[in-house]
Amino acid sequence: DDLPDFARTLAALRQVDPELALRQDLGMVSIVGPGLGSDPSVLCKVIDGLRQAGLAPGRMTTSPLRISLWLSTSEVESATQLLHRMLC
Repeated sequence: DDLPDFARTLAALRQVDPELALRQDLGMVSIVGPGLGSDPSVLCKVIDGLRQAGLAPGRMTTSPLRISLWLSTSEVESATQLLHRMLC
C-alpha cells in the first residue's frame, strides 16, 4: 500500500525470477545505532521486551550497527512503538 508503483516493481522482479515468492504478511523493524548488533545484552533486552508484550519476531538479523526483526505486519507498529520506548 505504501509503494505507489509496487505492481510495476513486482512485475519487473518476476521477469527476472518467475518463481519469486512474496510474503505480504511480514514486515520488518530495524534498530540502528553504534554497537547495537554487537552487544548481546541489547538483543536479549529487545527479544524479552517483545515477548513480554506478546509480540513474536519470526526472524532476526544483526550487524554491528543494526538489529532487524521480521514480524507479522499486524505487529510492526506495536513493535516499533515498544522498541522506541525501550531504547530511546
